[in-house]
Amino acid sequence: MPEPKPHSRRAGILSLVYYPFLLAVTPILFLFSHNLKRYPISPREAAIPLALALLLSFPVFGLSLAVFKNRHQSAFSAGYLLMAFFAFGPVYRSAAAAFSGAPGVLLIPFATMLLIIPGWFLLKTIKDWEGTTKFLSIFSIALIIMNLGTILVTLHRNRSLVSEPQDRVESYQGIKPDIYYIILDGYAGPDIMRDLYGYDNTDFLDSLEKRGFYIARESRSNYGQTSLSLASTLNMAYIGDLLKSQNPSSINRAPLLRLINTNAVFKEVKRLGYTTVSIGSGYFGAELKEADLYVDPQESRSEFLSLLIQTTPLFLIVKGLKGTSDLELRRIRVLNTFRTLENLKKSAQPVFVFSHIMAPHPPFIFNEDGGAEGLPVQFIVRDGSHFHGMDPTKVQDYILKYRAQAKFISRKTGETIDRLLDNADRPAVIILQADHGPGAFLDWENPVNTNLKERFSILNAFYFPDRDYSGFYPRISPVNSFRLVFNHLFKAGYPALEDKSYYSTWSRPFTFLDVGETANAPSH
Repeated sequence: MPEPKPHSRRAGILSLVYYPFLLAVTPILFLFSHNLKRYPISPREAAIPLALALLLSFPVFGLSLAVFKNRHQSAFSAGYLLMAFFAFGPVYRSAAAAFSGAPGVLLIPFATMLLIIPGWFLLKTIKDWEGTTKFLSIFSIALIIMNLGTILVTLHRNRSLVSEPQDRVESYQGIKPDIYYIILDGYAGPDIMRDLYGYDNTDFLDSLEKRGFYIARESRSNYGQTSLSLASTLNMAYIGDLLKSQNPSSINRAPLLRLINTNAVFKEVKRLGYTTVSIGSGYFGAELKEADLYVDPQESRSEFLSLLIQTTPLFLIVKGLKGTSDLELRRIRVLNTFRTLENLKKSAQPVFVFSHIMAPHPPFIFNEDGGAEGLPVQFIVRDGSHFHGMDPTKVQDYILKYRAQAKFISRKTGETIDRLLDNADRPAVIILQADHGPGAFLDWENPVNTNLKERFSILNAFYFPDRDYSGFYPRISPVNSFRLVFNHLFKAGYPALEDKSYYSTWSRPFTFLDVGETANAPSH
């Protein structure tokens, strides 16, 4: 009996039909690794989709085997169908863009045929099935290794240390009020709200002032992106000082989220005996799950899972089910966040409450009266040119829908603050602030095409029970918010920083352009 050739064992391994199972998980690993370069996503978010994709691959392969009988053809058919499953969303949306206005009942079979016909053609033309199996086995292994390698390298890089500001409050024996930090994402300052959006929110601002708020009517944000803004505000410092070794050309926002989750403000108040409370907004850049108490006002899909669903035909099913669409879940979350703020259980210890509300920022999910009638069914979290592409018609639509949503959010915020103050059994301090302005005239990649006053003009209001706002001024920016608050409450002795505004593109978030003079210019 002749001895086997030295390479026969390797050839046998490559002839096994395991590659459909690898191809089933490859799109998920790719999406995870691709987004992990930009945002820190927990590996746990990918675990369940990976397991489900692997389970799905077995019946798909079984059905293919029942149809084709040949294991090599069955493997090819199963692998192709699984990859097509994860390519359906992009193909469908490309078809919808190419045939604008075409009904979905026609686009679904059209997109399906675009995906299936190439696979059917290959099934009919491939002759060397064993060679095809070997090639696809090597190819699928290479894809898995590349994606896992990218994930491991990115996770390792994300562990780099960041600089933190020095703590200044050692101890304080006086009365410690509850502190509420409420962020209305993208809420414009009064000048922009009036001049660009045609909404005079004087009634809302007057109601705050009657309650005893100080409103910094010329306030500008320090940054034009949520994660940059929150990282700076919660650490009372500029990003350049917090991330001194950060590569300006980096696209990795993980250091920002690490700054947000291990922020100096939380450390300061916890040392003073506060219980930190974070109310989840569903936005990855503002989920402070390291708080003593994390409250999720609405169980919903993570952004990664929503993004993954959008690549598959499942997005059509989810969109059509009542109460399960991303848009409806976001509506419920925003409304429940207001309710949670109003009804937080009393604590023996003072509390520091962080609440980021994703409104009036897109998606536009509320009419002026708080309803959803007439609003589009698409769910778009993106802002600025990522939302409207600088198309004048879409920009005007943005303005109309933003204005309506801002009116509802203003009214809802006023009602919530009234209840919060009326029900308080301990003195309360409130910082009501936007992280940046709206984006009707925001070009993410070009400051010249951007209305910088719009993007940096923000709502910025403070409430102290004693109404003593000495030290506050109309142009105070968020980087100084907690410096002045802690100075007032706890005699911390933080020096005020110069108020600056930095524009950076979405693709290069750490390449900063000082636009303070332009952003602070009067609105006309």
